[in-house]
Amino acid sequence: MYVLGIETSCDETSVAVVEDGVRLKGLSTSSSAEIHASYGGVIPEIASRWHLESILPVCEKALTRAGIDVFEVDRIAVTTEPGLLPSLLVGISFAQGLAIAINKPFVGVNHLIAHLYAPFIDNPNPPSFPFIGLVVSGGHTQLFLVKSWRKEDIICLGLARDDAAGEALDKAAKMLGLGYPGGPIIEKLASKGEIKYRFPCYYGDDLDFSFSGLKTSLLYFLQKNPEAKVEDICASYQHVVMETLVRKTLDAARKYKISEVVVGGGVSANKYLRGLFREMAKNIHIHFSDIHLCLDNAAIIAGLGFHHYLELT
Repeated sequence: MYVLGIETSCDETSVAVVEDGVRLKGLSTSSSAEIHASYGGVIPEIASRWHLESILPVCEKALTRAGIDVFEVDRIAVTTEPGLLPSLLVGISFAQGLAIAINKPFVGVNHLIAHLYAPFIDNPNPPSFPFIGLVVSGGHTQLFLVKSWRKEDIICLGLARDDAAGEALDKAAKMLGLGYPGGPIIEKLASKGEIKYRFPCYYGDDLDFSFSGLKTSLLYFLQKNPEAKVEDICASYQHVVMETLVRKTLDAARKYKISEVVVGGGVSANKYLRGLFREMAKNIHIHFSDIHLCLDNAAIIAGLGFHHYLELT
């Protein structure tokens, strides 16, 4: 079965063709990130206009790379939540129109859950159920217990009470005058620095996250320590964010006696986070996707959409 996936939840316009939920046949993604960089964040109106201009050529390129005609598509899957409403509407409208044109059904997909599907694509040794899933990105930080791809078997265990981890990195970069998006810039500078400072971060008995206090502590630190090296600040700040993510996720795995962990979302591309997980995990198998599947993309939408169709048949 060929499933055509469509993703337009934020600033990436992405279309992919995935065969039987596991084999990526063609993927094309166009991003408006460079435009938003000058504003220090994503502007919904600009993002939606980019989607309108990009979605048809992106779709045609994905089909060409897959080596199939649009009428060979069996099903269509599209991101319906969460995301920027104007951006989501572009993808949903395109999916509806295409479904009518080729007389094929379409299904909506939650792109947060889809991030946990990334390690199942083109992977000869995919994760097994049940697993603990951490979705960590610029807008979301959540922990899930995943027993199967059925919606009722995906249970939220904890989430960000305020800033998501990626947002905390972006705001730190803004305070340091480093630009947007901040996560990759901080990661690059942190690799040249040392963990010299200990910034406080919320760590309660629950499985929720909170990074707003960490952001405030950085602000006060910068006011009191203007001479501190930016590389050391980045290394120290990044360490606290990533260590909190790792410890909470491993706490969840131990609490529910689960030995499989899947980490997805844009922040999961961070090499320091990956290394820290492998260093701290004891008798727990950590699964990451290939880097190109960490950011928002349509391959994960098509993959998870395939399983949604199986539920309906």
